[in-house]
This record gives sequence, structure tokens and C-alpha cells, in this order.
Amino acid sequence: MRRRRLIVLVAGMALAVSGLGVGGFLLWRRLGREDAGPVRRPPIPPPALASGVPRRAEILGDVEHGARMFAASCASCHGLEGRGDGPAMGLVRNPPRDFTDPTEMNARTDESLHRTIREGGHRVGRAWIMPAFGEEKDFLDAWDLVAYLRTLHVSVEDLLPDARVWEAHEVVLTLERAARIAADLGRPFPADKHRVVFFEARARTDGAAIAYVAFDRIGEAVVVAVAEDPSGRPLARRYFGSGAPPEAVEEAQVLLWQRLEHARAQEPEDVARAEARLARFRAQPNSFPPIERNYLASCADCHGALGSPLGNHLRRGEGAVPARNLADGSHMNRLTDEEIARTTREGGDAAGVSGQMPSHRFPDEELSALVAYLRTLAVPPPAGRCVCGVAGKPCEHASGEGGRCTCVEVAGAGERTCPALPQRGNGG
Repeated sequence: MRRRRLIVLVAGMALAVSGLGVGGFLLWRRLGREDAGPVRRPPIPPPALASGVPRRAEILGDVEHGARMFAASCASCHGLEGRGDGPAMGLVRNPPRDFTDPTEMNARTDESLHRTIREGGHRVGRAWIMPAFGEEKDFLDAWDLVAYLRTLHVSVEDLLPDARVWEAHEVVLTLERAARIAADLGRPFPADKHRVVFFEARARTDGAAIAYVAFDRIGEAVVVAVAEDPSGRPLARRYFGSGAPPEAVEEAQVLLWQRLEHARAQEPEDVARAEARLARFRAQPNSFPPIERNYLASCADCHGALGSPLGNHLRRGEGAVPARNLADGSHMNRLTDEEIARTTREGGDAAGVSGQMPSHRFPDEELSALVAYLRTLAVPPPAGRCVCGVAGKPCEHASGEGGRCTCVEVAGAGERTCPALPQRGNGG
């Protein structure tokens, strides 16, 4: 109890410092009080399906009790509304999890959330900064928190009420596909929309796919969602929240449908390309440049041969976290070369990003070359950089005038002229 009071006091002081003042502190104390509440039952365990896909548990936790615990123990980092914007967020390298993001939260099982709460981020391959609450919160307390977290985001079930089982798939659209979408819609393709996470809803009985769902956000207040059947026929579209003009909602939904359609078409192509590259590497490793051999030998098992951990999030074992998608330019382009090098050299724990990421002690020259190679995987490429390839070989930027790139091979074989950037995508 003494420890719990200390947590509430620290959180309240953080709110006061952040500008909420005495009123915010009193609100925090009121929300953080631990009342006994009703007797709580454990959740129904998720039944195993023939396909091996886990079903979401039917959470029977006490949402109100979970909300009080969240305010007392979680909001200092994750924010009072769960948006990852708490007053302590400036003390950590990476923003805390945004529990209102439907794309990220629908990709997490209830069991993985429960385990993260009980065991902490480090034990489940996430950042060590997320503490373990196993001693402070009992087994049912943690389920109350999960039940509350599920109230903070839009669910696949909100669009498809009959859905209980779904798999999450992640694709980074190539520059070519983005250009085709832009031509179809008659407007530029947004640079931050190449990454598409979509959810394959499955039947409870035989595990067959019945629909595909995708989400996007307009600012922080509005979530748009679309669904289509396996043949691509539209099933539903909705938006949640308020404040966005109707034309903005319509535009976002149309773009989301296009992204979903192209992501579904591209995923098997990416899988085939990744499998072909790995097969060639196993058969003829010396046919690859040295730095690409380093990547395929040291990184591809987790990050994929193309930089994208292909497949869905939920097949990776209970509590497992998919590796960073190195093809996602919207994230990778925010990182400096030094940050990428440090994470590679020291591992995810030291960099505060993931307990799963091991350290790789490459010599400095090889490490610099690897960072340059990783830049070739990101879509879209970093602004002001020319990331392109010659006969499948990675290049460093020299110039990019006239839409073409004059590059220098990482291996040091002289200058080459690369294809125009619109012909590039996903490091192919």
C-alpha cells in the first residue's frame, strides 16, 4: 500500500509540473484511489482453432477498477487518455505505447497485453523502461487493466460485429504502387502512408478468411475504417470520433481502400521475393556483396530479406513482438545514422527500444556500410538522399540531379548510374 501511494504521489507531482496544477493533481488522486470494487472472475481462456490462430479472450475484467489503476500506475507515461503523451514521456527515448491507436492495438492479443503488464517490457521483447507490475498487481488486477485498455481504441469488432478471430498483416507499399494510387485518385500519395497494417478476419468454425479490415486516423480525434470481402468487394466503411470535415473523412476512406487493396496484392509478391532471395543466399552466398551478406546472415531472420518481417503479428508466439520493419520509411527516415548504428552495435536494451534486439559488433567500416544498406530498404527513401541499387548492389549517395542517382558502391567499386527513384521500392 505504501508503494502504491508513492506511485500516485509521483504521478500527481508530474501532472502538476506539466501544467495541470492543483486541480490536475486532485483529479489524479481521486482517479488513483484503490477501492475494493466487486469480486472479479478470470477471463475465459481462448480456445485453440484448427488453424492455430488464437482467439481473443472474452474479457470479464472490471473496467472501472482498471481505469483507476491506469490513472494511478500508467498515465504518467501513457497519458490520462492513453495516447502515449504522459508527463514522463520526455524522459524516455521512444514514445510510450498509444493505446488509442487501432492499428497497433488490434495487432496485440489480450494475453500479450496481460503478460506485458505482469512481467514488464523487457521480458516480452519490448523496452526495459516498461516496468513489471507482477508484485503490485495480482493476476486479476492485470486483466482489469486489459479490459480497460480495450475501451480506449476502435476494434475490428466495431466494424465487423461477428469477428472474433483475426490476423494482422503488415506491408510497405512500393513506390510503384504508390504512384499507381496517386494516378487513380488524381492527387499525390502521402509520404507517410506507405505502411499498411490490415486485419484478416476469420470464421470461428473452419478458420477461413471472411473479410479484411484496415484503419487510419485523421489527427488524434477521428478514426476511419474500411472492410472488404476476400474478393475485394467493399463490405463496410465507418468513422469514429468527431471534428473532421465530411470531405476529409471521405478522402481518407477512399485512400485507405486503395491502400488495403494494393497491400493485399503486394504481400504475396513480397513473400515470393523474400523467399527467392533467401534461397539464393543459402545456395550461393558469395553471389551477394559483402555488406548484403552481413545483413542476410545477421538480420534477415528477424527483419526479413527485404527489411520487412513478412506475415502477421499474431503467429510469432505468445508475447512475441515483431521486429522493426526496416522498409517503413515513415519511421526509419526519422532516425539518424548514429541512432541506427548505436542500436545495431549495442542492441535494443542499451538503445531503449527492444529487449529482443541483440548487439552486433561489426567493425566500424562494416557498420557504416550496413547503415547505408539499411537506407536502401526504406520506402519512401529519406528526403535529400539518393538510395538506389545497381544490379542489386547497395549504393551510397553521391548526387541525385534530374531524378537519377549517381551512386558509389558501398564495396568501393567506383561510380555507377542508378535508375530513377520512381522505379525503386522495398530494396528490390
